[in-house]
Amino acid sequence: MHWIGLLIFLSYFSVCYSCWCMSGYKKCQPKCYTQLELGFVIDGSHSINVEDSQNFARFLQFVKNIVSYFDVGPTMTRVGVVTYSNNAHVQMTFGSHKYLKSTLKAISEIPFRGSGTKTGQGLIAAQAQLFSKSRSKVRKALVVLTDGQSSDDATGPAKALKNAGVEVFAIGVGNAFWKQELMDIASDGRHIFTSGFKSLKAIENTVKNMICDGPNGTYKCQCPCGCVYTYSC
Repeated sequence: MHWIGLLIFLSYFSVCYSCWCMSGYKKCQPKCYTQLELGFVIDGSHSINVEDSQNFARFLQFVKNIVSYFDVGPTMTRVGVVTYSNNAHVQMTFGSHKYLKSTLKAISEIPFRGSGTKTGQGLIAAQAQLFSKSRSKVRKALVVLTDGQSSDDATGPAKALKNAGVEVFAIGVGNAFWKQELMDIASDGRHIFTSGFKSLKAIENTVKNMICDGPNGTYKCQCPCGCVYTYSC
């Protein structure tokens, strides 16, 4: 039997994961299987689309790419999304969409509202509307995407989330974000990322792997011949 191997390395904590597919098969990328409450707080302020009207769409595509990496389902990974500008808008709560297809469709349909940058309002909504209703004893992670400095207090709401056991990732995109604010929002320095709008793909794998590599995260291949992993990169 003729085999074609597609080797994919995911490096985090010096771990390499390899996927091999039979000839003619696709979808060799690993997928993360874990029980997780995965939230997103997305900046929808006016400045996002000032230089390029597709920038907010790039935010949404980044979120969809992250979500697609996980086994979305009622007993595994559940997804919640909040957008913010002058006000916070809860786009979906954990359990609003039970499976990946409807979750991705709902993310694609999130509207761009424009207006101000009240990151704190987005974080408050994430705690009140998402994580306050999360499953007990299930890991919690929040990804915050922003392109600028918040016009309200983001530090207090971020601290409340972290005190509640939420692992917070802060991603500053573009040139106007405030690094200190990212540090105040994120769980620690490893959870801070910066990127251009068009180069979000460059940080995608690292973010996905950090979210998956919790106590119960496991990788499986989506191709028939399974997944082989080693600890020597």
